[in-house]
Amino acid sequence: MPNRVHKVLYVENGPNIFTQVKLPNGSGTLPDLTTAAAVYNPNWPAYEEVCVETYGLDAFPAPLLGVHQNIVLRGTLRCCCAPPCIYQSDHDARGNFAVVPRMRTMDPNEFPVLHSPGQSYCEASIDSSKLQPILDEANQVVGVEADRVAFATQLATEAAQFNLTAYDIESQLGISGTDANGRLSASGATMSVLAGVSTVALDYYFVAMYIVLFQMLVAEAHTKLTRAWTQSGGPAQTTKYSPRVTPPIPSITAVSPTTITASPTSQTVTVTGVNLGALYSCIITPPSGPTLTFAASSLSTPTATGFGVSAVLNSAGTWNINVKYPDGTSCAQFPFTVTAS
Repeated sequence: MPNRVHKVLYVENGPNIFTQVKLPNGSGTLPDLTTAAAVYNPNWPAYEEVCVETYGLDAFPAPLLGVHQNIVLRGTLRCCCAPPCIYQSDHDARGNFAVVPRMRTMDPNEFPVLHSPGQSYCEASIDSSKLQPILDEANQVVGVEADRVAFATQLATEAAQFNLTAYDIESQLGISGTDANGRLSASGATMSVLAGVSTVALDYYFVAMYIVLFQMLVAEAHTKLTRAWTQSGGPAQTTKYSPRVTPPIPSITAVSPTTITASPTSQTVTVTGVNLGALYSCIITPPSGPTLTFAASSLSTPTATGFGVSAVLNSAGTWNINVKYPDGTSCAQFPFTVTAS
């Protein structure tokens, strides 16, 4: 059975393997992990650290086609909300993912926010339509030293970008006496391929295939972290903290016209404010006597920045106006002056 390969894919303000993924047709690179997640869930907390542990590489032969029908790489995807990772040395060199408990002193203005589910399955696969060109290239370059070395240099560069060593690749592929089942021809074959000295075309094919497949797994992990997780439920165990989001405070800042004359008939005034939101009612308090209450439905074009209200302002003096919300809270009263007629 192939060995497992563990890689730290992302560290906040540190290593970021996601940036090495080549998008199709040269359309750019993967977006920032936290920014991309916020597109699907604006309240999603920032990622601190992400890793993947591959645990299965399965090759499905298709003899009549001359190339594998399908090759699948499976892995376990984890973020810092998951239980501590067993590969402590990989994480300790970067961000102490494995420290137990992973908790720091909490700021008074912070509260725990969870990633969900924190740990999940991810998979990448290549079918024959993508495998055939890889095999064709391996067959073409293996007999020409200059072409073979150039291909090997490309593979070595891509492997380094994804932090894949020759040991990682070889331990995942495994060794076999034959190549039909998705295995290298002999121990040490990966190192020979990356150095450009091997003359076994199928070894180049398998190494190139694995690098492409791992890149696809990283891309799939990005999709899982930014889309599937943000839309799922069931929080995982976590000690991850994010800044508390403080709701904006509503307030009235002005009443116009600036000169209002007392009158026994209704007159419209315009109320201006900030973060007024969805109102329940508007309350106007005269210098003396009962307050005037206006339902939200009677207000003119209410928005977060203001509304109009028609009221009988029939006495001179200082009046006050405020708004009330469905939860019973209200903003501070704003005074305005009504002059004698």
